[in-house]
Amino acid sequence: MIDLSIATSGKFGEGTRFSDLFYAAVRTRFTGGVLVQSGEVSRTVFFKNGAPVHAGGAGFAGHYLGQILVKEKKCPQGAVDAALAEQQGRDTVLLGTLLVASAGIAPEDVQRAVRTQTAQRVTEVMHVEDATYQAAPGEDPRIRTLGVAVEGWPTFFAALERGATDAELRTLSNDLLGQAVRANAKRLPQDFTPTEQQARLLHYLEKPRKPDQLERALKDRRFVRGFLRGLDMFGVLERVPAKQGIPIPKATLLKGQMGYAAPEPTPRAATPRPATPVPKANTNHPIVKEVEALHAKMKNLNHFELIGATDKTEPSQLRSLFTTLVKQYHPDAFPHDAPETSKVKAREVCAALNDAYQTLTDDEARAHYIALLADDRIKGDARKAELIREAEMKSQMGVVMLKKREYQKAREFFKFAMEADDSSGAYRAFFAWAMFGDPKFDRKEALEKAYPLLLEALKRAPNDVNVHYYLAQVLKAKDKPTEAMHHFKEALRADPQHTDAVRELRLLKLRKDKEKAGGKERSALSKLFKRS
Repeated sequence: MIDLSIATSGKFGEGTRFSDLFYAAVRTRFTGGVLVQSGEVSRTVFFKNGAPVHAGGAGFAGHYLGQILVKEKKCPQGAVDAALAEQQGRDTVLLGTLLVASAGIAPEDVQRAVRTQTAQRVTEVMHVEDATYQAAPGEDPRIRTLGVAVEGWPTFFAALERGATDAELRTLSNDLLGQAVRANAKRLPQDFTPTEQQARLLHYLEKPRKPDQLERALKDRRFVRGFLRGLDMFGVLERVPAKQGIPIPKATLLKGQMGYAAPEPTPRAATPRPATPVPKANTNHPIVKEVEALHAKMKNLNHFELIGATDKTEPSQLRSLFTTLVKQYHPDAFPHDAPETSKVKAREVCAALNDAYQTLTDDEARAHYIALLADDRIKGDARKAELIREAEMKSQMGVVMLKKREYQKAREFFKFAMEADDSSGAYRAFFAWAMFGDPKFDRKEALEKAYPLLLEALKRAPNDVNVHYYLAQVLKAKDKPTEAMHHFKEALRADPQHTDAVRELRLLKLRKDKEKAGGKERSALSKLFKRS
């Protein structure tokens, strides 16, 4: 059991997963944050009294509040864009607050969307396998304004059922081989209310059952394994030898009313039947190869390219193209022996086609999308557009922290901005300066880290005044006055009114002149005292 009463950290693997952290948080009514770091990508989930209240970080490439409100038809895209534009430079104003004030969105719709966002993001973290984690107790004051509590137990089980990694579910499945299971529901927390499907499974588990029989009865392998995993974590699942497992006769399957089941006959020893061979998946179907190829390149196609249209294509033609493609790639049209993985990819292709069609047949959404295509940084990716907007907002917040000399907080904001918009040189320069200017940061380490960052920033933003000015200061500290003078001059070329660059150039020139004068004086003295 993970102890969240103190700061703890570790690595995900066979012994610990995000589900363990989530379980510990809900069980102990944890208040604090859990940071999950996968490579350079970070995700953070905050809890309050065991309830997830906020999830954020550059690692979440979706589930944005604006997107959710638009998808739920609670708010038009134009209103979201206007609110995001109004939010620029007002880092203390939340997007939901602006939408309530300027677009007339109901507060309860915003709160519902925030809950949806948190639940979706928590489920996403369940997918993360190769990562490290850090958990620390304590309430973050920002969560009082950012967060809306999501019920702990329902979210925990839903996230397990939908988001647990295949490896996690496979580990449990392997552990249950040769065994039957039953559930002691009395051990479940009193405040846990099962869904209809969960209640149905608990009903079956009143008697010992084989896991594969449960999967066939419920016709949902992931749900069964995910719920069993949750019950196992609670200590609710009891194991018995497989021979004690009681089959689930078809006559006893529930008919849509919970709590009803016909009496089960006493099980009789059955004559063993030869195992039916599982048909081998056929990967040679032309449609399988087509969907695999389209799925592989789908992320690099814009909506027009995906549907096979141009910005001149009429709506009626769009419908025809869309209908033809959806019929072609719909998983229901696949051969029965097609691989299940190909059917999953087909569903994802159909979802992308539907998204493209809905966007291109709505005049306002289409115009907005075409504008996104014109931006080389975005190229039609609405999620990337929102990330870039969020990066700009975080950068502005970082600049405010720099002015307040709160360098650590400034670096956090600039780091987010860098991860969200990798194309920006300015964010790298600001991050480097937040290290170099921090008196608490080791000077040698600051120089070693800031210098390459600023060189990289210069490649991305060769005319940015801050990039040149910060690089010049670092070069000056590295005792490279000639190179420093060059970049101070470049900063002045970008901004002739840059008084700090003027002052630094004057000081460097005085230093250079003084060194020259000192050199001449030494030369004259050497001649005077030169031996004959």
